[in-house]
Amino acid sequence: MDKHQSSPGVEVEIIRDAIARVLRAERARLDLTQDEVAARAGISKLTVFRLEAAQRDAKAPQLIALARALEIEPNAILQAAWNALAAAELDAPRLGDDSADDE
Repeated sequence: MDKHQSSPGVEVEIIRDAIARVLRAERARLDLTQDEVAARAGISKLTVFRLEAAQRDAKAPQLIALARALEIEPNAILQAAWNALAAAELDAPRLGDDSADDE
């Protein structure tokens, strides 16, 4: 792994958090309950709860069903996760970066 990349465990957490934020925001935008989103998406309320709480990895079919239920494109959910990873990499400390020692 490149020294500028975060660990896989951290990446999973970042992805889960980003997906959770999108799901919560879009549900709030439509003024829906978790029950209503679950019914629209054809998945359990517990799954919606766990995804919104960043406690579970989302499967592709779930993301597509949730995007439909929330009236958004599936790529909006994935783009949020991608952007969060990119931002985390920019903010991550750089191992082996000796530029601070040059001052």
